Amino acid sequence: MVKNENINIEYEARAMISESQYHAILRDLPVNVNKTTNTNNYFDYEDLFLTNHHMVLRTRNINENKYELTLKIKGKDGDIEHNLLLDYKDYVSINENILIPNSEIKDKLLENNIELKRLKKITTLVTERIEFKLDKALIVIDKNSYNNKIDYNVEVESDSKESAIKYLDQYFAKYGVKHKKGYIFKSRRAIFKL
Repeated sequence: MVKNENINIEYEARAMISESQYHAILRDLPVNVNKTTNTNNYFDYEDLFLTNHHMVLRTRNINENKYELTLKIKGKDGDIEHNLLLDYKDYVSINENILIPNSEIKDKLLENNIELKRLKKITTLVTERIEFKLDKALIVIDKNSYNNKIDYNVEVESDSKESAIKYLDQYFAKYGVKHKKGYIFKSRRAIFKL
């Protein structure tokens, strides 16, 4: 049974970091951080139609006790993200049988001419995430595991793209991390096995 759904626009800045930068950042973390482990399952056509049209469809299992379905559609300045909280039964039904429940997400997929019967699970990515608030920003540090590979990234969410970039550049400067164009999203890294 569907629990609730919401839509938000995400303004984020992201940067890849090395393993040594990751460990240096962890040593300096504030006391009050939120730690989660997210298992993300990504869905697309065999030919990666959604990915190639800047859409991401995924289920997420957070800390083995919270489940959600997300559709992200890339916008000019920020991503439009549709989220739907799921119960365990719907989570399993989507992952095993690709049965998308009636929802805003299903409506948006159909509106974008996505043929639900062509969807399949493409890949799985596990993220160990640490996050905390800093003024008007959410700071995120991720360790990602997929396709027998591990990589690391930082993200900053704020009220505008410019603000997110500013926070990222200021907070992570002492670790030699700076926002650069050309960041490849973790979903693409996992899907394309980068």
